Amino acid sequence: MEILEDPAGELTIEDVTSREFSERFIPSQVEVPNYGYTDSVYWVRLPLRNDSQLSDHWLLEVVYANMHFVDLYSPSADGDGFEVKQTGAMRPLETRDVVNPHIVFNLTIPNQSEQTLYLRFQNNDSMNFLLALWKPVAFFAISGQNQMLQGVFLGVMLGLLAYNLFLLLSIREASYLYLVLLIGSLIAYELSQTSVLEVYVAPNLYQVKQYFLISAIVVLFVSLILFIDTFLLAKTLFPTIHRINIVLVGTWAVLAILNFLVSYHIMAIGRYTFGSGHSGRGCGFGTGCLAPRHQGYPFFADCFARSGYRHSPAYSYAHGIHLQQHFR
Repeated sequence: MEILEDPAGELTIEDVTSREFSERFIPSQVEVPNYGYTDSVYWVRLPLRNDSQLSDHWLLEVVYANMHFVDLYSPSADGDGFEVKQTGAMRPLETRDVVNPHIVFNLTIPNQSEQTLYLRFQNNDSMNFLLALWKPVAFFAISGQNQMLQGVFLGVMLGLLAYNLFLLLSIREASYLYLVLLIGSLIAYELSQTSVLEVYVAPNLYQVKQYFLISAIVVLFVSLILFIDTFLLAKTLFPTIHRINIVLVGTWAVLAILNFLVSYHIMAIGRYTFGSGHSGRGCGFGTGCLAPRHQGYPFFADCFARSGYRHSPAYSYAHGIHLQQHFR
């Protein structure tokens, strides 16, 4: 895999295949190229050879589900120019070759032949591209297993959501309201970040995906702050911490307003830098890495258990399911 950066985003397929730019492609030195948050467009040149005697049908998977725009250029059948397929998380579901949360392209590579593909990546979220070439049977088998794990996570979280909603309606304590909002926003964020929501539930949500994701993360952190503040009686026992929490909630409220005024790119950087405490190379559920924002969950679960919080085992179990997805 060879990579070319296009800082202005103005290069065309004719440009990158010309002799002038052909020599500017740089072979990737890592398995998963990751450029963090960037305004640059990236081109990937991918030479492929099919040595198989049995099949000319392959699937090319873009593993990072929240890649907003991906264009695949493959040699045309008559050998004159390229055919283009344009898809991505911010494009309609109908543009996808395969109905799957990940972006998957159908490839036809004749037996005992070579092809050179070009891919154009543009993303307002984290720019990382792990590509995987699959035989269809193997892809659907592995994809089915992964989606089954996602289903387990979703089932556990929906169970917790329903249980705490029942307690909220029965006991009417503010802490349960915040917990319901926390769990609900976590579900919404993870399902949209991994494109499960747009593929299987609300296909038209891609049009407002950038606002939906940021709104979900704002609600998540605000409800988490208020839940901890209320449960630990910070207003009475820790007034300084309570005031800090109020400032944090106000800050997140400002971010919620900015969500509709500034670009998704800027908000994405802010949500990871401010919310997660790292440099903006975060990954969502199912993207193969463990983001620092999840490292506090065991701490909070332990605090709740020591304080006698009745649902701390379920809380720990649900986040254990959540964490294990990042090691796939």
